[in-house]
Amino acid sequence: MCDANCERADANNVDLSAMDRWYTQAGTPVVEVTPSYDEATQRLTLDVRQHTPSTPGQPAEDKRPVVIPLVTGLLHPLTGEELHASKLLLLTEQSQQFVFENVPVQPVVSTLREFSAPVHLTVTGQTDAELVTMMAHDTDAFNQWDAGNRYFTKLLVDYVAQSSSGDSLAPLPDRFVDAIATILQNAIQQVQSCAADGGKDLSLLAYALSIPDEMTLLTQLPLPLNIDALHHARGHMRLALATRFQREWEQLYHLLAPTSSTYVFSPAEVGRRKLRNLCLSF
Repeated sequence: MCDANCERADANNVDLSAMDRWYTQAGTPVVEVTPSYDEATQRLTLDVRQHTPSTPGQPAEDKRPVVIPLVTGLLHPLTGEELHASKLLLLTEQSQQFVFENVPVQPVVSTLREFSAPVHLTVTGQTDAELVTMMAHDTDAFNQWDAGNRYFTKLLVDYVAQSSSGDSLAPLPDRFVDAIATILQNAIQQVQSCAADGGKDLSLLAYALSIPDEMTLLTQLPLPLNIDALHHARGHMRLALATRFQREWEQLYHLLAPTSSTYVFSPAEVGRRKLRNLCLSF
């Protein structure tokens, strides 16, 4: 948790005019989080900055800070265990510092949990290994999906570059395969224990296991676009995941079979059908 010297705003003392800026200032705020860890003191410091880019009639220099809630947790870099559960940090200034005490190892920072604010987030220095840890272990379904989506995208962009140059596509990285295995095993255990209603949102779980579509990936590729290479890259990844986890896809598909012939429209049923259809597609 934050110590006594942490610049942390009290929700009861937030400047209401800063709240109003969400409606009077155009544009999506950009938040940059820079973690620094002191092993000797076991202290993690988050330097957080915000700015809102220029929009027509509103240059960036005229825009003031808005109130941004950042729900933040810390994960063990190897096991994914939660070192600190979710904590609400209120960013009210252009630049603030938040301090976590008694952090035994340099953690993976999981912030913007539950998509706590509509902002563009960047975590400075975030590595592929950290993305994979969040993808496999993050207890927040939104951040698990977001980390997976970013890592899926990075892999596919690399595969498109390989395909465009005529190189053979490399096998899926072991840590990525291990993360998918963990997600699938957790999903199977969750459904077997009938915890679907009280566990993670199955819709977000389905998204976490989904390969980004080609239209989305086109925005991440350099020009000129190589559509054939993109299609080949997605096919390579799809076949690899389908082959490697054939047993798990089939098991989860059967576990998610409907318990009634009556059609039900509810968040739980939508999530169940989405995840089951994903298994079927693989």
